[in-house]
Amino acid sequence: MKQGKYKTAKIKGYIDLTKPSILLMVLITTLLGYYLGSDGISSWLKLFWTLLGTGLSAGGAGALNQYLEREQDCLMKRTRDRPIPAGLIQPQDALLFGLILVLTGSVLLVWKVNLLTGFLSLLTAFMYILIYTPMKKGRILVIVNVDPNLICCGRSCDAKQSAQSSTYKGFAYKEMVFR
Repeated sequence: MKQGKYKTAKIKGYIDLTKPSILLMVLITTLLGYYLGSDGISSWLKLFWTLLGTGLSAGGAGALNQYLEREQDCLMKRTRDRPIPAGLIQPQDALLFGLILVLTGSVLLVWKVNLLTGFLSLLTAFMYILIYTPMKKGRILVIVNVDPNLICCGRSCDAKQSAQSSTYKGFAYKEMVFR
């Protein structure tokens, strides 16, 4: 493989580690949650930081998920072409990449949005990586989902504001006060 094609494939491999289709859904629900949680777009800059931090954190969680599932991914036809099982990205590189993305995203959210948002982002990644991913191996049905709308209420509201009622995937959150 020529050097240029190898670098392009490697970059695509890192992008694939972030699970782009899932990441897109997370960003869409984040945008909608931000909009609904603050009755519109109150600050375009805050929305930008919210989406960037969320994207980094969610992408990192996707990469860490693939790191943890690398052995099973080798065995399944559907997943054997993922970057780690295919040998494009080394497992330790995927681990480092995922950790950097999750931590950078969470720190960015704390710094540019607020502490609650950064905490919820880190909690979501933690639950996805350390609870949901290992429990899939035991075939135990588990729902691990810190609602993006809940997180967005923390992102878009000041600490003393309450979020309007919102529904996502059948869960209703009413008058959640962040104090």
